[in-house]
Amino acid sequence: MKNDESTELHEGDEAPPPGTRAAAAVRWIIIALSALIAFGAVASHCGLIQCGGSTAKRALYHCPMHPSVIQESPGDCPICGMSLVPVEGPSEAKSAAQDDAPPPETGAGLEPGHEQHRHEPNDAWYCPMHPLETWPDATGRCPICKMKVSHRELGAPPPQWLVTLPKGHEGHHHNPNDPTYCPQHPLETFPMPGAPCPICGGEPAIRDPARAAPLPKAELAPASPTRPTGLVPIELSNERIQLAGLKMARAERDTVTSKIEASGLLTPDEERLAKVQLRASGWLEKLYVTKTGEQVRAGQPLAALYSPELFAAQQEYLRARAAPRDELLASAARAKLELLGVAPSELERIEQRGSAERALLLRAPVSGVVLQKNAVEGSYVEPGTELFQLADLRRVWLLADVPEREAGRVVEGARTTLELAAWPGEQFVGKVDFLYPTLETKTRSLKARILFANPAGRLKPGMFGRVRIDAPSAEGLFIPRAAAIDDGKEQYLFVARGGGRFEPRLVKLGARFEERIMVLEGLKEGEEVVASGNFFIDSESRLRAAVEAMEPQHKSGASDGQHHH
Repeated sequence: MKNDESTELHEGDEAPPPGTRAAAAVRWIIIALSALIAFGAVASHCGLIQCGGSTAKRALYHCPMHPSVIQESPGDCPICGMSLVPVEGPSEAKSAAQDDAPPPETGAGLEPGHEQHRHEPNDAWYCPMHPLETWPDATGRCPICKMKVSHRELGAPPPQWLVTLPKGHEGHHHNPNDPTYCPQHPLETFPMPGAPCPICGGEPAIRDPARAAPLPKAELAPASPTRPTGLVPIELSNERIQLAGLKMARAERDTVTSKIEASGLLTPDEERLAKVQLRASGWLEKLYVTKTGEQVRAGQPLAALYSPELFAAQQEYLRARAAPRDELLASAARAKLELLGVAPSELERIEQRGSAERALLLRAPVSGVVLQKNAVEGSYVEPGTELFQLADLRRVWLLADVPEREAGRVVEGARTTLELAAWPGEQFVGKVDFLYPTLETKTRSLKARILFANPAGRLKPGMFGRVRIDAPSAEGLFIPRAAAIDDGKEQYLFVARGGGRFEPRLVKLGARFEERIMVLEGLKEGEEVVASGNFFIDSESRLRAAVEAMEPQHKSGASDGQHHH
């Protein structure tokens, strides 16, 4: 019993149950792992360490020209063929572009600090988006946009603007910190707004208005009030002047009497037209004029008309004449016949015969030609029916269309000469009788009525002719008409300054006198102007103006300094 008592354990000294030590070890391992994970999360959040897996950013690639094209692996844009660049930023995109670019050919076209760029006008391959970037073969890619190079026709001369630009790639900036950039070519940046893109010439956009420097005031030359828009003075060699066939003329002061040319149509004189109409209904029993174009005399019978109304009116008149001392009734009956269109000669016949005429004669009121015939023998006609139209063609009108610019020089009474194709080499003399008060809106011309005597009937209505109208004399400064240019907005000419120099000058033109034109303002007496070959001079001046407009852009681009890559 002593042995049992000696081995008895006190409270708290009992042996642990089985598995207790293993559970404690597992507990400490879990605590250690939890602490390690917590430390890693805190360190990763503070940027002390970078972990892979879920915390790694997924690399994306996009097309610089088509931002909607995005994929997870490098490649080419399916739209334009440009190499895709990472979306992380311009610096990484640039480094990737530089790493992928093929090594340039050693020697030609390289500048210190400007590797991978070529600006050789004679290269057969170039970038369509950046034409200044050239390549000796088809394996190259543009170092700016990574687009595949395109082929330029072999042997074709390079563009003039490409040849004249310097080879150092001046005027280009690729600095992401610049405040402005080209929307079409985002890699092209500018240190201040105002300069156009050196590739496309487009206006720059502001990336960050807070960083944009104010645009300096340009010292612009004031516009010349005597120079046409888009033209500049030029200088040509004697050989080019001869090849172009240029001819000069001197401005001279003179007094000119000229003729205004116009075209017109012959028509009958409206004052010598007559119409034969009825005032009573009836039947045409007999026609004495049966054809259009017949010549008739005044008083000649045209047709015989049976009208019950006219017959009754004749009988009433005869009864009134026979009644004793009833003159008022007879006078009223006679007036009724006159109002119904019975000619005085027919009334005399009725009075002489003492009986009513069954068919009254319709007579020609004037001598002339039958222009229209609407009468048919035996037909019934109503009051107001036009049976014949007559015209006295011993005098005719010419309705001439005078151009609007010459309308102010035409006066009534002016002498005119007419030429007709029917009578070649012969002239007919007339005079301006009337100027119409309105202008023809479609032809922009003024109608002038010209009278011509036509006793022999050779001037027939409907003939078309050319007329020359004597215009009042004018005194002024004159040059050949071919020397003046009028484009609808400006009137100008080219003044010869000597030594092959030609100056475009605005002028104010006046009236035209056959082969000469009057200059009202802008030219002095004795000055020489280009009278032939104006098209060549005008094209050369416009081309020179366009080149001069481009030169300040190139100069401003060159003064911007070095490239920023």
